[in-house]
Amino acid sequence: MINKALMNVILKDTRAFYDREIKDVELVNQGYYGLIFLVSFDDAFSCVAKVYKGFGHAKNEYEHLGLLLGKGLFHSPKPYYLSLKEKNDYKDILYMEYIHEAKPVELAVLEQCNKDEMAKRIVDNIFCYQQNFKVEQGNWGCVYNDFVYDLYNRLLLRDDNELKEVANKYLAFTKESVFNTNEVLLHGDYNTLNLLVDKNGELHMIDPLGFTYGDKFIDIAQLLKKTCLEDSIIKILKKKDILDDKGLTLVAIYQFWDEIYHYLRTNRIDSELIKRIKF
Repeated sequence: MINKALMNVILKDTRAFYDREIKDVELVNQGYYGLIFLVSFDDAFSCVAKVYKGFGHAKNEYEHLGLLLGKGLFHSPKPYYLSLKEKNDYKDILYMEYIHEAKPVELAVLEQCNKDEMAKRIVDNIFCYQQNFKVEQGNWGCVYNDFVYDLYNRLLLRDDNELKEVANKYLAFTKESVFNTNEVLLHGDYNTLNLLVDKNGELHMIDPLGFTYGDKFIDIAQLLKKTCLEDSIIKILKKKDILDDKGLTLVAIYQFWDEIYHYLRTNRIDSELIKRIKF
């Protein structure tokens, strides 16, 4: 059951971009970052309302979706409206297009899809949207190393000495391996749970997160973190001469620090992944 305060905000917000009567508001998913509702209207139109627990994430995703819109081979949901707590007096809420009758690629592949064919489509999409470069190239090496140093210093406050020992080694690897590079458009959380396939076989990418521009290996690392398509994807990337020793090193570095980032936010960590990507 949706609480009255949230319902009042949704009623007011939706009139700003779609002035029709709401038929139903249904909670469809929830996680660490917040709640996801499906808002249905009386004319069969529907949209997603993402209600965030923290601040800043809604605005970041709204802008990130705008950057990705129309840039890849896959469809990205159109952001409709951004409602911030400072105005609605409740929470940050992002309204966006709803992808009908779609399921995560990870589940679809496990059920029936051809792994090699799906892996090729997913890799081709990366190379398509990554043809978009940052207009004013920055200093990626410094930006990412600063990001890592912040994570490392926060990790030092925790009690996990074994993890801190591994992080100390990765700190050195990062400094030695992550330099300035052409900053390309990123999804930031490009994995087979954030890629959807609909009933017509069309593919969609949802839930961008983190860096909007940066090293192309950020999204490759995310894709390879945990997926039933790993072998097929690696085969394709090696055939394209992407995963040489340098590429594999960057993948491991980006996977490790991404896991530390989520550990510091959620207090949960994938121990098996940490073991698998150890140098």
